[in-house]
Amino acid sequence: VHAAVTPLPRVGRGARGRRPAPRAPRPRPKSAPRAPRPRAPRASPGSWASTGPAGITQPVLSHPTPAGDWFSVGVHSDGSYGIEKGLIFSYPIRSNGKDFEIVQGVPLNDFSKAKIAGTENELKEEKSLVADLLPK
Repeated sequence: VHAAVTPLPRVGRGARGRRPAPRAPRPRPKSAPRAPRPRAPRASPGSWASTGPAGITQPVLSHPTPAGDWFSVGVHSDGSYGIEKGLIFSYPIRSNGKDFEIVQGVPLNDFSKAKIAGTENELKEEKSLVADLLPK
């Protein structure tokens, strides 16, 4: 005795085993041509590096820092905390709303000192790699 086996329909095919007819693309309404989408300007790393510090510090410095407080921001090093002069480095900063000062005397433990020294060494290496792109 044989059981009747009903074949299963094929997935993705029409009732007669054929592929369905492709759909025609939808017509676009007749209107004015679209304007190109505006794109954000792209800056090269060299151009950002020359304007970066001013672009970072300007908005932050426009608000006075509350008394006894400070925040961190990357600025040109003046040699504070033993960092080579001229590197862009993150320092504790205080602002009066017009100008800023690097806060001196923030206590650093050995772990922090090691991380800061490592970061300074990386920045010196990166600076040497792009030395020919920097203004003289």
